[in-house]
This record gives sequence, C-alpha cells and structure tokens, in this order.
Amino acid sequence: MGVKYVCRLLQEKVASFDGFSSEEIAQIVSESNVRSAEENEAVIEFGNRAAAPGVLLKGRVRVCTISDTGEMRELARIDAPGLIGEMAFLCVISRFWMAAARRKSNVFFPVPGYLALRPCRFGAI
Repeated sequence: MGVKYVCRLLQEKVASFDGFSSEEIAQIVSESNVRSAEENEAVIEFGNRAAAPGVLLKGRVRVCTISDTGEMRELARIDAPGLIGEMAFLCVISRFWMAAARRKSNVFFPVPGYLALRPCRFGAI
C-alpha cells in the first residue's frame, strides 16, 4: 500500500482529515504506521491505549468487548474506509474492547498528536 494511495484516501474519504493540506497529510503519513492483519488477527488488543483513532484502509474488522461473564460480544463491524477506536480515544475505554480483522486488512495508525497540526474548530472530530 503506497504512500500516495494512503494520502489520497485520507484526504478524500476520512472526515477527520478535512482541513489538512496535501503536504500536512503527507507529513503525517510519513511519520505514521500502516499495520497489516490476517483474518481473525487482532488489530488492536484489549488494554491498548489509543493515541489516536486508526483508519481502516482495506478490509473489514469487528470490534468486540468482553461481557461480565467473560463472553466476547461483537459491538460493530467496520468496512474500509472507516475509523477504528474513535470512542476509545475520546472516552478512555480502551481496555474494554478490541478489534480483529474479519478478512485481510490494512489499518493506518496516525502519529500521536497529529490533530495538533490541525486548526482548532468545533465539531472537528
């Protein structure tokens, strides 16, 4: 998955990157990670603290939590392109959920603090 493809997808399809210039997006992408996951592989593990929401570039993931009885329950299925972990990032609930690939997937994890590059405005996230 090339840098130009990731930049274009973020700029055209992901609302949280609205307002960033092409150069700013290219800088964020160059400092960030894209993680590949096979089917049923965890993309985000239980207990990982979200530094920023991830962006599902390709594939499908399921977001799960563990019930009081220890049973895994599906909360959502997310198809590309889509955000993963925005509620955990905003609400600090990361230890209670995880995301696993439903099929081969690629997830973009922006460099922590990327939103600081963006002009502050209400409703930005």
